[in-house]
Amino acid sequence: MRSKAEALRLAQRDVRLPAFARCFGNSGNAFMTHPLRVAPILGVCSLAETAEPGVPMGMPLPHTDWTVEMVNALPDDGNRYEVIDGELFVTPAPSNVHQRAVWRLIVLLDPYVTKLRLDALSAPSSVTFSRRSEVQPDVLVTPLRKDGRPAARFSDVGVLLLAVEVLSPHTRRTDRGTKRALYQGETVRDYWIVDTDARTIERWTPTSVQGEIFVDEIQWQPLDSHEPFVLDVAAYFRAVFWE
Repeated sequence: MRSKAEALRLAQRDVRLPAFARCFGNSGNAFMTHPLRVAPILGVCSLAETAEPGVPMGMPLPHTDWTVEMVNALPDDGNRYEVIDGELFVTPAPSNVHQRAVWRLIVLLDPYVTKLRLDALSAPSSVTFSRRSEVQPDVLVTPLRKDGRPAARFSDVGVLLLAVEVLSPHTRRTDRGTKRALYQGETVRDYWIVDTDARTIERWTPTSVQGEIFVDEIQWQPLDSHEPFVLDVAAYFRAVFWE
């Protein structure tokens, strides 16, 4: 079995970044050029402590083929590391508004999912779809195990009933593009994108061609045999902003 140091050396093998790095989006076009701190162990591109305004997404790092094992070997430095189809995305710590949006939604979901014997979690909680795709939704709901106990890890149940991402300047493009395509491809029944700036919730299903935008009320029905969860969208955002 490889030691952690050996795993990190293997991960470093194909990464060559100067202290002033250029990071690229999925199209291969540069979307952010910024002085970046290079992680001392891996030599990968880390976000600067204060990001420039308007940064559109978490940054995919230039590496040919990342795996879940390599991501799990990265140092715990306060950033969120996710891999989608072999591409690594790094997101810095979220804002207070982002965290309130996550917490308020968990509070509202909890009575409903508890009644239905489902499990609601918030990030960081890994959802591993394959050895090349592992993400951490801001909010996720899964069924319980067959024995009625909560899952210790996603692979214990393997089903994502709801995934929610709260947009931030660093994740907006990823959440609406790369992650949306991943969740649809993995047939996640409902994917919500919470936009705290626009005060909207956008819903996608595996068959959606275009997302539905909700400003007043959104419903979620994970089990056809039960009444849906109903969220007052306007009231939710008022609570997020303490209005």
